[in-house]
Amino acid sequence: MWTADEIAQLCYEHYGIRLPKKGKPEPNHEWTLLAAVVKIQSPADKACDTPDKPVQVTKEVVSMGTGTKCIGQSKMRKNGTRPSPASICLHLVSYLCRRRHPQ
Repeated sequence: MWTADEIAQLCYEHYGIRLPKKGKPEPNHEWTLLAAVVKIQSPADKACDTPDKPVQVTKEVVSMGTGTKCIGQSKMRKNGTRPSPASICLHLVSYLCRRRHPQ
């Protein structure tokens, strides 16, 4: 099993190591939104944890979006909000996953 803290740590490490410094907020002065999609996969022959033997899973950040600005005034929603790169990333990945794995 895994915890939310483990998933968050995986995402923070990906953000810190894999993404370039350019465009990141200045520590203690700025902030940004961060959204990630994490793929969690267990071996095909071991689908469930048991009390004596937890299943080892692999966790991988497959998509990440950051930022608070994305589109111009002409594309702004009627309520005045703008979609962020982070939310756009999640919507796009969700859409692609649904197309790839229809239920």
